[in-house]
Amino acid sequence: MNSDITAPTITATDPAQNEVNVSKSQVITVTFSEDIKAGSNWIEVLNSSGSPVPLTTSINDNVLTITPEVPFSNGKHLLLIHTGSVTDLAGNQVAAYVSSFTVDAIGPRVSTTDPANKATNVAATKEINVTFNENIQSGSMWIELVNSSGSSIPLNFSINGKTLTITHEPLPESPYNLLIHTGALTDSNGNPTSPQVSKFSVKSVVTSIDPAHGALNVLITRDLKVTFNDFIQAGSMWIELVNSSGTSIPLNFSINGKTLTITHEPLPESPYNLLIHTGALTDLAGNRVTSQISTFSAGTYVARIEVIYSGTGGDITKNSLVYNSIPHTSTTDQILAAAKKGTPMVTIGTGSGPKVMIVAGVHGNELPAVIAVMKLINDLSKKSMAGTIYVVPFAIPSNTVAVTRYWNGVNPNHVANQAGTPTNKIVTMAKQLKVKALADFHSTQPGGVPGKNSVLCTKYPTYESYKIALSISKQTGHSLIYEYQAGASYPGAVEDVCNLAKIPAVTCEVLSAHGTVASGSVTSSYNQMIAFLRYETLIN
Repeated sequence: MNSDITAPTITATDPAQNEVNVSKSQVITVTFSEDIKAGSNWIEVLNSSGSPVPLTTSINDNVLTITPEVPFSNGKHLLLIHTGSVTDLAGNQVAAYVSSFTVDAIGPRVSTTDPANKATNVAATKEINVTFNENIQSGSMWIELVNSSGSSIPLNFSINGKTLTITHEPLPESPYNLLIHTGALTDSNGNPTSPQVSKFSVKSVVTSIDPAHGALNVLITRDLKVTFNDFIQAGSMWIELVNSSGTSIPLNFSINGKTLTITHEPLPESPYNLLIHTGALTDLAGNRVTSQISTFSAGTYVARIEVIYSGTGGDITKNSLVYNSIPHTSTTDQILAAAKKGTPMVTIGTGSGPKVMIVAGVHGNELPAVIAVMKLINDLSKKSMAGTIYVVPFAIPSNTVAVTRYWNGVNPNHVANQAGTPTNKIVTMAKQLKVKALADFHSTQPGGVPGKNSVLCTKYPTYESYKIALSISKQTGHSLIYEYQAGASYPGAVEDVCNLAKIPAVTCEVLSAHGTVASGSVTSSYNQMIAFLRYETLIN
């Protein structure tokens, strides 16, 4: 009597249930819980159209092997093991079983090429990268890069995941066809690539010029940088920088990779044309760069002039004492134009490095400081420096025009702690710009307070205020005046409000009657400004 009544069960299939990316030549194995033998042998594999795939079967112990007689087609397949198709050695029939898997029978497809198809102005040394929709491996590697004469270019290949990288020697200028022939590559299942053609043309061109074409107020000592799409080398080096009079400026050149750097002596203010003649440079294949023209106007280190507070605007030219005493330059013209709209702020430098702020004109009837600061701006604009200086030359332009001390009936140096006032806006800008120090420049009446050339400061809570004032005092010989606590006597003064905000600040005074410019007062105020900048190490 047979005591085995337990039917065999399936413990594993290869490919596994719901497996994807199965090879079209995959041999299927089915493992059972015990040894088996053929039963009805009704075993099917149906393709995605529901049609049976011709196959053969064999059994070895507990493993059923199913071999397709033709490659599987692309798509989902069903493995059907019908009831009784196999049995165990005692004749117990296997129960019906269904498993599915998905066959990958399609070769890799190109997703992107770099350079893109029909790309122009491709660098002569540009690597070619072809990315596919799946991982790839070497096939026949029949891949060609053919120039306009039909000549094939020697190539090197590497594969990383989905990407084929093609390198080559620098390419002469020409149109090129990249040909990836059938079966040059395959996927992990051996499916071959179909033929691919991509086109591009090689040409060395300028990608950027600094300063940009049409740039204004270019720093007079600024290097010129011309960047190309490819590595460059010297050609004829016929490169000119021509001013508005047609005079060529002496130039020096250096090349680093893709960038040509042009240096020169400080440029007089003028429009300039930069002329790079055909063949002045070449790429590494010897392709000549075509002619390039770029124009710019040389100016100063003034990077930006902006209005930080509207409603205070005034036409400074109407104050003849001030206007006739300040430099008449394009920089001045731009500042006065901004002053008509409100409180101007001038940025000198790049916006990097140590940052400080200089303020003048808080009182519109104190004239030496606004004249001195306009001289300072024009002087510094022609020099390089180790940081950035923010200058408010006319805190309230309308008051400077009217030569009046008061703004909307109040002393503006009493309300820097009140939002909405122009002096509060200056303090706010100092905070936002994260300046390391601020100096506010004034003049004092003979017999007034302090009534002499002096530097005012406090020691607490910002002791650096005292250190700045001490240095300015020593450099200029002007009196040092300090209080211990910021805000104790002048809670709304620009200096005190800044010190309370932990921005070291000082007030500098020169002796000159209100509404006048005393002899030597402009020079004294200017020297105070220079002393402040020297202490902050922005100038030598």
